[in-house]
Amino acid sequence: MPIILLVNGNTNHALTEHMSEQARSVASVGTTIIGLTPKFGAKFVHNRAQEIVAAHAILDTVENHTEHYDAVLVAISMDSAVAALRERLSVPVIGMTEASCHFAHMSGHSFSAVTADLASVHAFHERIDAFGMGKHLKSIRALGLTPQHAYDSRNTLIDELVRLIEKMIAEDGSDAVILLGAAFTGLQAELKSRVNVPVFSGLTCATLLLESMLKLH
Repeated sequence: MPIILLVNGNTNHALTEHMSEQARSVASVGTTIIGLTPKFGAKFVHNRAQEIVAAHAILDTVENHTEHYDAVLVAISMDSAVAALRERLSVPVIGMTEASCHFAHMSGHSFSAVTADLASVHAFHERIDAFGMGKHLKSIRALGLTPQHAYDSRNTLIDELVRLIEKMIAEDGSDAVILLGAAFTGLQAELKSRVNVPVFSGLTCATLLLESMLKLH
């Protein structure tokens, strides 16, 4: 049975466990999800300097995991170290944002993204362009919160997220929406019931995509 390493890029053990539980809830019966938290870095990555450290920490965490695994899910919305891990490993590696971009594009021609932090919007544009998906991206809108604040209050953000998504549908012409940020993990089901476009969680998309890749690998 497949074993997937879920590697958080933030040094937040509670977030690692939350994301691991969400991944297990969508994974096939028999798939094992092992959540790993790096030993160094930021509790919540939200700038370029912290993201560089996170990439190093993710590489270190995977390299020091000596037990068998079949795939790696990079559980940080900047998809830090994905390219480096693909260079070093012989197993499938996928990041949350790349996976959600592909799912969103397949469900509609264009998509938008919502994130917590205004400061991260430009970096996300760069990353999505690097995936070759920038031409399908209509917009990225931010709540204007720090990732820590978004995580601490994620269950009270639904109404605000709905308003932002409705703006992206009406003003940006979006056919689908992706949630950028580990802090939003688990909110997609409630959002889907309140808006008229598909809403994608990077963690769910990455888990399902990795399982499909393993069947073909």
